[in-house]
Amino acid sequence: MTAMIYVDGEPVGGVDYVIYDGELSISDIFVKPEWRRKGMASRLIKYIKRENPKDKYVSSMKTPDGAKFVHKDINLF
Repeated sequence: MTAMIYVDGEPVGGVDYVIYDGELSISDIFVKPEWRRKGMASRLIKYIKRENPKDKYVSSMKTPDGAKFVHKDINLF
């Protein structure tokens, strides 16, 4: 599945995710360069977790350096 985030009607990012056997995992996150480091990916992840409360979120994302992705504690719009 894919969830997208829009600003003024324009897509600025998205997340591809899978729910299998009660587990929600992220397969890809993409954010336009000019919108990076502004919490867009964190908002997307928060949104899909909120929309799928029965499923356990399993963090599998890593940064390009191999460090575990840290989600910002940020409000949804």
